[in-house]
Amino acid sequence: MQIFTRTNIDRWPYAASSAGPYRGILAKKYPCWDAHGPAREMFMAQITGKIKHCLEQCLTESDSFVGYSLFMVGKSSRKTKPCVMIVSDNPKRRKAAFQLIKSKRLMDEYPGFELGYCSLGAEFEDLRQLGRAGYNPEPTPRNNYTSDSEEPIENVGVDPTQHALPLEVCGPQVSSWAQPFTVGLHMPFGNHTWSATCGAPFRHQGQLYSSTVLHSLQGSIGSEIADRSSTIPSASSSDSDECEITGMEDWDDEEESSSESLTITSIASSRSPFEQSDSEDDQAHKYDSQSSSGIRTPEVAPIHVATSHQV
Repeated sequence: MQIFTRTNIDRWPYAASSAGPYRGILAKKYPCWDAHGPAREMFMAQITGKIKHCLEQCLTESDSFVGYSLFMVGKSSRKTKPCVMIVSDNPKRRKAAFQLIKSKRLMDEYPGFELGYCSLGAEFEDLRQLGRAGYNPEPTPRNNYTSDSEEPIENVGVDPTQHALPLEVCGPQVSSWAQPFTVGLHMPFGNHTWSATCGAPFRHQGQLYSSTVLHSLQGSIGSEIADRSSTIPSASSSDSDECEITGMEDWDDEEESSSESLTITSIASSRSPFEQSDSEDDQAHKYDSQSSSGIRTPEVAPIHVATSHQV
């Protein structure tokens, strides 16, 4: 018997190959997975630059942090859609950025992609951080920190062993090695950068060292959020819980019962629910072929997933 199934034309066709490790439930409502594969490639190659340019050119300047991350959102990993989340602890600013991108219709060029916003605290308190608790993801452009530079340490300015740390130490521009200098620090699995002042470098057993405050190397986004929890509203407040995602208006009304759809069982239903369908295999293969000839994933500095960008 022929199958007639009511499908969502906005569904992302590469869900199975784009959903990575499960991250948690965002804003107590939306299950999230890390974004991999076709979704991540398209996000990095085409979408991030347009969003960054739009926010820099059109969003009113402010001291408030505004970033954006990519997640796969859905009720199961095989029924997810890539969602670009605008994050900020300033409710008005994150909503303004969301409305700006939405009004520019940037996401209309990428069917299946959704746009949303939430608080910065919700992203890091609700979702499990992949770079913590001993989690070791497979190497990707976001967490592969191997440098192609073979220059001596004097020319690089930073000890190569910094790649073993749980954060990235950005090479400083130093005019005089006899004076203190400032280095930038960036969490590879987070969205924050900060700086620390280091003393004048010195050499010990052929290695270049410098002294700085201990907490600059022990900093993590988790402790940062915890330290601020006493001064900002709790995650249960309306501002922190506020979250909106396009294309999810019927989230609560969606049912997977036979009375709501026209699905009729067939031979295909005897396959394992974890087995990828032929149509998705074909689509993924077609996408990979197009990607190899047209879309190239750029080599970028250590997201997300995430991956977030500060504007």
